[in-house]
Amino acid sequence: MVNSSDINSYDVSQALKTENLTNNDYQEICERLGREPNRTELGMFGVMWSEHCCYRIQNLYLLSFLLKVSLFLLVQVKMQALLMLAGIKN
Repeated sequence: MVNSSDINSYDVSQALKTENLTNNDYQEICERLGREPNRTELGMFGVMWSEHCCYRIQNLYLLSFLLKVSLFLLVQVKMQALLMLAGIKN
């Protein structure tokens, strides 16, 4: 059986290394919770913010995708406008 007092007593530095979280991540977690997380909660943030399902990586890919789509659409609109102008002149 796990002693409930053991849940809150852990080495934060070691836990951050284990969960692959930074000190900035820890500060953000504390701000979001309004308190210091227990070890279980820190582990859950480690899983949620892991490389596998990382919001940071997803945001970069999403931004890259949106920029490429925007550029593609802009080029297509300009091409259509040029074709229309060429059609009007002929």
